[in-house]
Amino acid sequence: MKPFSSLISLVSPESEPVPTPTEQTLLSCAGLLGAVLLAAVWGLGANASAPHALANALKVPMLVVVSGAASLPVTALAWKLLVGHRARPRSLFLAYASAVFTGTLVLALLAPIVALYQHSSVVAGPWIAIVSAVLGFVAGACVFVRVLKKLGSPDGAGQRIAIVMLLVIKLATLAQLASVLPPIFGQRTLFGRGVDGLVNERPR
Repeated sequence: MKPFSSLISLVSPESEPVPTPTEQTLLSCAGLLGAVLLAAVWGLGANASAPHALANALKVPMLVVVSGAASLPVTALAWKLLVGHRARPRSLFLAYASAVFTGTLVLALLAPIVALYQHSSVVAGPWIAIVSAVLGFVAGACVFVRVLKKLGSPDGAGQRIAIVMLLVIKLATLAQLASVLPPIFGQRTLFGRGVDGLVNERPR
């Protein structure tokens, strides 16, 4: 079994055989490991000047890992309570790992464009990077829903509530973590100020 090629097949629109429990565990681990490496690539593109490049190669994967650690446990509990005995946590974790892998893959593929604009435009550089991050998040969210369906997870209001909960908590955690860590770009952007930035207040 080739984990990364199997992940690509899993997130594609084509129907694939449902992985065995052992394969699901392996794919989840491979997806999360791949996401960490791909996030580091985008971090390098977001600010390639030393020593910020090395710092970003650590900070961006940290955002991915910590936001997942903050959002997954409560979502898994809500999913179990809302969906019931038909809910399989292994499927939820595989869908999440596949989504994060896909989202960071989008980021890594856009990293050269992000790096180009970061070096050539003070005005457009941060916005191009933010747009790439939004595209990665949207791609990951779509893949998350697709993989859950492929794995045969029961559809219904409970699952939809759990999905929305995961996305909201992850996005909120990412925004606030970005305000705590040193800036990923050369300067602090509106979206890097967390809640204070969204309500137009300067952090204390």
